[in-house]
Amino acid sequence: MSAKSERKRIVFIGRKNVGKSSLINA
Repeated sequence: MSAKSERKRIVFIGRKNVGKSSLINA
């Protein structure tokens, strides 16, 4: 796995967590 795809996956997971927390706060 390349570093670029690894970083992309981390960003995707982080974005998903942010969306989940914003739903809880809403």
